Amino acid sequence: MTDSPSDFNRAILINGLDGCLDAVNYVIQNALEGQFDESGDYAFLIELTFVFDHLFHTWHRREMSPKERLNESQEDFEEMTRTIVNWGGVFRLVEIKDINRSPLFSICRTDDPWYAETSVAVLRRAEGILQNMISSLENGRTKALDLSGLKQDFASVLRNICLAWHVRHCSPEEFTGLLRTKRETLETTIPKWDYRYRLVDAED
Repeated sequence: MTDSPSDFNRAILINGLDGCLDAVNYVIQNALEGQFDESGDYAFLIELTFVFDHLFHTWHRREMSPKERLNESQEDFEEMTRTIVNWGGVFRLVEIKDINRSPLFSICRTDDPWYAETSVAVLRRAEGILQNMISSLENGRTKALDLSGLKQDFASVLRNICLAWHVRHCSPEEFTGLLRTKRETLETTIPKWDYRYRLVDAED
């Protein structure tokens, strides 16, 4: 018996989200073990790009047929992982140098201490969202082709990954004191870690 497109798409989503969850867990583990204390922003950036890779790749593959998946090339993979979907139309893609220079985005100096507990607290939220997404798909509570629900969940994960980057040099007290408007700005500002990144509108 051949699986239906819905079943196949659900399997792709679950597999991809599992990879994204593993990537988030790996970042959390390294942060708690002090891996970023000395290596600093660059190592954190590299690991967060892996989270991005899984998140965007999973979204773009959600409607692929078995044949398309089998024939996916390295070029296809790179195109999907570098194409960021503007779920909800609220995100902006900003160069790192512009983020570091502008008080609109930066809230702490990049030479301030690294606060693992602050970024980890935010990443835990992304972890929880991913766990709920996987569970809902596995139990049939979320339909694999329900774009409205998926967009919201994917956007929530992206918001928390962005926020984790922006508050990496903020103490827990500074983070708690963030104004709602500032937090919204940080959540929707995507650092352009890779020059190949591009932001596209979400499909209807």
